[in-house]
Amino acid sequence: MHSQLKESALRKRFVTVSEALSHHNKNLRKLAPRDRCFIQNQTSSSPKRWDRTGTGIEVKAHDQYVVKVDGSGLFTARNRRFLRNFEPAFLEIQICIFARPLRPVTRLPGNRALSRRPTRCPICYSRLCAEHF
Repeated sequence: MHSQLKESALRKRFVTVSEALSHHNKNLRKLAPRDRCFIQNQTSSSPKRWDRTGTGIEVKAHDQYVVKVDGSGLFTARNRRFLRNFEPAFLEIQICIFARPLRPVTRLPGNRALSRRPTRCPICYSRLCAEHF
């Protein structure tokens, strides 16, 4: 008799707590490979800041994703809750930037940088074509 009362009280508490926890939950959309996303910073002096971007590489089990971080090119494994999908504003600029590595910058006296104008198109590798520039 005592165990049945205890079990019914625990069942009632379990239902109440689970309803309260699931009240503000939402199911996140699955990310596909090659989707662009913000990556939430989980460490350092500014955790919970969405300060990095990357490209989805692989989808693993249990909402885990492998993402290639822009800039450093490192791969990181993150859970879906730490990734936020976005559409880049200028897709062509993104393609041009990531088509090939940047050229070295020549330094002038006084530590001023002399930027070189590219001589070839980074997309089709022909002389500066009118299609992509």
